[in-house]
Amino acid sequence: MSNSMQNKIRVLLVDDETSARRRLAQFLSDEADVEIIGECKNGLEASTEIEHLAPDLVFLDVEMPERTGLEVVEHIGVERMPATIFATAYDHYALPAFDANAIDYLLKPFDQARILKSMTTAQNWKRTGNLHEYRAQIPTEHTQMASAKKNQDQR
Repeated sequence: MSNSMQNKIRVLLVDDETSARRRLAQFLSDEADVEIIGECKNGLEASTEIEHLAPDLVFLDVEMPERTGLEVVEHIGVERMPATIFATAYDHYALPAFDANAIDYLLKPFDQARILKSMTTAQNWKRTGNLHEYRAQIPTEHTQMASAKKNQDQR
């Protein structure tokens, strides 16, 4: 296997909206180090494909039929779950997503620049070679912002 193939990030796209999966795929298609290995339209399919395909990275919607994104993580197990970037229209899932060891959280609608920022995060993780070690190094700005938003919403 060539070195370039070994360095590719194998990505699974999971979203119940076909248009959202297409948009993600389009944004990722220009990334030389990304290989989209599959797409799923619900949480049940996602759980099966994560176990079957063993992706490096999952873009995971939260609210989906059959099983939510957070239930997918629970089903697979946080320690066994691939690197995960949650992509959802709802900001109130940010804290649970980071509790589930997400490496990033995309709020829909997102643009290509935001996807590229998430992929930079994923590439940095890939270089470390250890997902659990990388997750421990994730800046707390995401969780601090989500916590501040939650506190503001409760007022």
